[in-house]
Amino acid sequence: MAAVTPKIRSRKDGAAVPLDAFDKSLLNQMQGSFPIVPRPYAEVATALGVEEDVVLKRVAELVQQRIIRQVTPIFDTRALGYQSMLVAAKVDPEHPWRPAKIINEHPGVSHNYLRNHEFNMWFTVATEPDSQLGLEGTLEVLKQETGAESVRQLPTLKLFKIRMDLEMSGDTEALAKNAEAVAPAETDPQPYDEFDKAVIRATQGDLPIVSEPYAEARRLRLERARSFIQDNCREPLSLGQVARRAGLSRNYFSRVFKQTFGKGFEQFLTEQRLLLAERLLRTSALPVGRISSDVGFSSPAHFSAAFRRSHGCCPSALQTGRQTLRTSRQGQRLAGVFITATGALGHAFQSCPLFRGGLATPQQDRAECPG
Repeated sequence: MAAVTPKIRSRKDGAAVPLDAFDKSLLNQMQGSFPIVPRPYAEVATALGVEEDVVLKRVAELVQQRIIRQVTPIFDTRALGYQSMLVAAKVDPEHPWRPAKIINEHPGVSHNYLRNHEFNMWFTVATEPDSQLGLEGTLEVLKQETGAESVRQLPTLKLFKIRMDLEMSGDTEALAKNAEAVAPAETDPQPYDEFDKAVIRATQGDLPIVSEPYAEARRLRLERARSFIQDNCREPLSLGQVARRAGLSRNYFSRVFKQTFGKGFEQFLTEQRLLLAERLLRTSALPVGRISSDVGFSSPAHFSAAFRRSHGCCPSALQTGRQTLRTSRQGQRLAGVFITATGALGHAFQSCPLFRGGLATPQQDRAECPG
């Protein structure tokens, strides 16, 4: 019989860690209903009647002690189009740790258990939609790398979802009441883009135990919204439309957009339209009214008022000034040609003896001035 190998991550003070009443109440708040708000720990603190810093400090300690394994969101792989499978493998019972390490290194493995069974290693694995190997190929590689004698796929025939929050303050009866059988949602793959992937990457894994753990995901959403406004400022955009695109509520988006970029949605949108209008005024001969509608203003009057506030002059003044400047430059070039021409003629006149002595009569000019 193989020797029992101790846990690699065994606790320093043994398996049991004493928890006081506050710890139990805190763990109840952290399970199942962790708030998805900008400052979730502040809401947990309010429910417990303590300061946010107290909750942050104690949660960090409980994670360090491995009472809390991790604070992390869980994404539905089915909605993301992943293939997933429960797998049973038959590995060397005398040396199971090497194959366990290989399996655990695969990024799609979420659980892996050693069992007292002929198929002694059971794990779940998921492969992304664009995986070159796919699920079958991935399992074949894992079989070869681990030296498993056999690998069996255990597909889901009927899905059961049991929500199990560990009631920390009550007794066994309270624990049993807290378990809930939930009808699983048959989630079809949902459309998502590169931005959605970036948000998932920013929030998956262990969330930082800080006041605003979703800050990075929020930053990505706001930057996407800003780029959307810049690219579509000609269109009749509304605050609600852009907020929905960012996946945030209208009021919250309005507040954090101004906090992040130093100006509100309407001001930012107007500035983008004015920048575009200025380029057109400087580089095109389009009428002011046409430019006004092309860049997204509701009326020429609205455009002129906004332009005057921003630039200190009306749009037509900028366009007229550009035309005057262009005419002036053309005049300078013509004057330069004239000066050059008269200079050359003057040199010819100076070489003519008739002009050195004064004006000549036409007859003298024809008779004596060199051609």
